[in-house]
Amino acid sequence: MLQAVGPQEGNDCLPTVVWVANREKPLPDTSSVVLKVTKQGILALLNDKNAFIWSTNTSRSVQNPVALLLDSSDLVVKDANDGNPEKLDWQGFNIPTDTFLPIMKLGNNFQTGQEVCLSAMKNDSDPTPGEFTRHIDPTGYSQALVKCGTSVLGHSGPWNGLGWSGDCAPPPNQSSMYKVQFVFNKEETEKEQTETQRRIELPLFQLSTITRATNNFSVNNKIGEGGFGPVYKGVLEEEKEMAVKRLSDISTQGLDEFKN
Repeated sequence: MLQAVGPQEGNDCLPTVVWVANREKPLPDTSSVVLKVTKQGILALLNDKNAFIWSTNTSRSVQNPVALLLDSSDLVVKDANDGNPEKLDWQGFNIPTDTFLPIMKLGNNFQTGQEVCLSAMKNDSDPTPGEFTRHIDPTGYSQALVKCGTSVLGHSGPWNGLGWSGDCAPPPNQSSMYKVQFVFNKEETEKEQTETQRRIELPLFQLSTITRATNNFSVNNKIGEGGFGPVYKGVLEEEKEMAVKRLSDISTQGLDEFKN
């Protein structure tokens, strides 16, 4: 099988497999397998009869396609004549296996309809996708989910600006080696609104109502902070809970970011 090997700690450690290409069709014998980039820019595994075992799904042809294994362990296909490192025709990180690596993204692309999620291997020696998966659920208040088939086994709680509010499924939000971020960009939001043919209408509250609900924006009610400003939890008189974004004096964001 075609594997991307991640970093190792110490000289005696075995290589860590962090990504597998042909996990749907693992090969017991790879002695006659050839990895090749076609003239059309397709990365493919070929057998001794020159038949495709596995290949990438790309629609744009390039003049001088090359395959590169980046330091991040991302296997990519790009035009060797294009000096832009971010312009890739295909990348393995868009079809991850069971390992979440730095700069990898999980979630939904509302423009293409593609979902990027993690799926466990069947076992240590069989990379075929197993039953357990990890997703980012974009509906309602977005959160991370762990599933077994279609059943939800655990969830992280909504993103509060600093991290997942429940934080039971994903790794810690901050580390000396990585930083977890949650992004819901403008283009994806507009696409979602177009597809569902509806607009998000936000309820309006008097400032005095919000002030009472958040105990005058008490620091004890602060649950996070983003580019727009701090986020506070509050309780309305009818015992309904609410989250309130307060615009920071130094924020450069506007109405679209506020609605998100």
